[in-house]
Amino acid sequence: MPSNAHSTGTLPLPLPVGVANEPLHDPLLDGLLDYLAFWLNKDLNAKLGSMAGLPAEAVPAGRRYPYNPERTFVRNPIPALYLWRDEGPDGARHDETYTILRPRRVSILHGLFIFSQQVVPTGAELLAGLRNAVDEVFRAAYEYGYRTDYGYGGDPHGTPIKKSLKFDGWHYQSCEGGILWKVPGEAAAAAPSAGAHGDGSVQRGFPSVRSHWEIHEMPSLRGADAPLGDRHVTIEGEDVELFQRFVHP
Repeated sequence: MPSNAHSTGTLPLPLPVGVANEPLHDPLLDGLLDYLAFWLNKDLNAKLGSMAGLPAEAVPAGRRYPYNPERTFVRNPIPALYLWRDEGPDGARHDETYTILRPRRVSILHGLFIFSQQVVPTGAELLAGLRNAVDEVFRAAYEYGYRTDYGYGGDPHGTPIKKSLKFDGWHYQSCEGGILWKVPGEAAAAAPSAGAHGDGSVQRGFPSVRSHWEIHEMPSLRGADAPLGDRHVTIEGEDVELFQRFVHP
């Protein structure tokens, strides 16, 4: 019997119940967080471990969060890596393009990597190259698409991440670096300098890199489509046949 069961990537619908009170996660975000954290750790940890006073691990286990932190990042341990889908404007959807047979979902993802507290200005030089290093790690993670020493979800090492997570394609768009502050002006008020209103005083913030990704996901064949089989597609113009193909679902 046909059904309306379907899936996009590694997300099946209807959702599996799982164990009682199990969180409802986005499997794409969970997988990409694991993959990107692995790249950051492999490429940055040796250098970080050689610098006194800094965490020896870029993204420790358990510090990968699939949601937008906004003002809540200080509630979680740091360093940390966040990844979330662009919420977009209310009432509008810009994440679908269409193939001959069914939609392809195109989503924008944003990431935020937050590193250990830094004292400004005395420590500003210490991590001045963090943004550039993280940018190159993300670029390599995208361009390679796999690691020879990594496999997600039990897949063999070297398996492309888009194969493990069943998405159609992706693109690393850009990143920006900066400093996040717990409360703007907090340090200035606590330790004012000779200048008026604490101008120029020591402050403590968190070096961070925000990244942007485009992900293409192809919905799987829906159960209701299965009985239809192959499609015979003909395109004509001014009574002239231009194109004829059998298209497989």
